[in-house]
Amino acid sequence: MRIVKLAQSWSTMKTLLAIIFQTMGALGNLTAILVLIMFIFAVLGNQLMGQAYAQYTNTSRIDLEDYGYEMPR
Repeated sequence: MRIVKLAQSWSTMKTLLAIIFQTMGALGNLTAILVLIMFIFAVLGNQLMGQAYAQYTNTSRIDLEDYGYEMPR
């Protein structure tokens, strides 16, 4: 709240905050593209390596049958 009050009286701070808020939309688009690319590579990895990896899995480990586990966290 203090930053907002300071931005109203300080023109340079007001300009900086306006620029930061304008770039939030572009960051959202970039994040969406990165998530889409990670999902595509998770599907590609499952298709290429899923069958070869199946012989080494056991019931206690996570295998390549679910895309949710293949996505990086």
